[in-house]
Amino acid sequence: MALGAAWACALLVLAPAASARPTAPAATRASEVVVMLDLRPGDPAALTSSRHALQADLARVGGLDPEVGPELDAALAGVVTDGAEVAARAELDRARTAFGALDCAEALRAVGRALPALAARQASGDADLLPLRTAWTYRLVCADQAGAPLRADAMAAAAQLRTLGAHRADDVGVPPALWDRYPEIDATLDRDVVAVAVEVAPELAGAEVWLDHRRVGPAPRQVFVSAGPHVLAVAGPSAAGALEFTAGASAMTVTVPAAPRLTGPWATLAAQVAAWRAGGPGPTGAELGALLGATGSRVVLVLAGQRTVEIWARSAKVGPARRVDRAAIDQPMELGAVIVDQVASWDQRGPEAGVALLREGDHPATGRRIDPVRWWVYASIIGAAALGAVAIYASESAEDVQHIRITGP
Repeated sequence: MALGAAWACALLVLAPAASARPTAPAATRASEVVVMLDLRPGDPAALTSSRHALQADLARVGGLDPEVGPELDAALAGVVTDGAEVAARAELDRARTAFGALDCAEALRAVGRALPALAARQASGDADLLPLRTAWTYRLVCADQAGAPLRADAMAAAAQLRTLGAHRADDVGVPPALWDRYPEIDATLDRDVVAVAVEVAPELAGAEVWLDHRRVGPAPRQVFVSAGPHVLAVAGPSAAGALEFTAGASAMTVTVPAAPRLTGPWATLAAQVAAWRAGGPGPTGAELGALLGATGSRVVLVLAGQRTVEIWARSAKVGPARRVDRAAIDQPMELGAVIVDQVASWDQRGPEAGVALLREGDHPATGRRIDPVRWWVYASIIGAAALGAVAIYASESAEDVQHIRITGP
């Protein structure tokens, strides 16, 4: 018992060094949200398709959740999805449903509600013309079916489609016979040319005016159009507006209303990404750290080239992000493995990516070398433990009568 008490005393002296070792948490995150920042140049539709394909591949990697929802996904590609655009695309879906059900009357109403917002998006810099072409195609086909009463609308729709880059029936998926009924003509021949004064709300003063999907100059201004239906759109830094109007035989004034452009939940982020995509300085580690904070993520994949993806991450809730690694965009399993390894190291309290490892003896806060402890400090500890053991042993083995024997040489 005496020796046991002595060793207990020694262990109490030496135990603090062992107890300071950190332990891993009992559980890790069930799913790690991974966001993708798309800075690649190219066709927006093709970029969206390839990004969604990569998201689908990464979703097959256990523990990763790369599908963040359409609004955030669009914002991370620099597309501002404001409320007007969302509503316009919903109307386009209604037009598609009605068209499929052979209900051209409803399809035309839905297209009429969608076109102004889609035109405003084009004026705001949206290069994705597919929704506009789809809307005008529905109007062309349905107006053609209506016959003479809507012939002017069909002619205008065909002209708008040519402006948007469609030059053959195959370009818009209509029968060649229908397309040939509305050939390209000089709009001013045998038709009245009308002066139209374009007025705008104060928020749009000086903004670019688009007439029938062509840029014509800053607002307010006067334009000259042929009699018949037209579409006007005006877009400035903070607001945009659009409308359809029909020019008659005499001069007229058209006032374009304004609506805020940046109204979506991720509008500020989308504007920042759009600035990076426009050729400005690329994102810094601090800016990517702020992006991670805004999205509640710890990992962001930066798609800046056609073949590689950079992995940036941070484990803390504040501070800059650091580049962990890079991987080929066509190797999603390798990319996913890098992310999973980094997440596992965080959740097991491993080193954060990009942070220099501490050497044995470095201070955990400053990273500076701690002066080594001299040998006599350890000798003092061991000596104290030994004296304590002797004292305990002597105390427990003491008797009332002590015998002292001295043996000489």
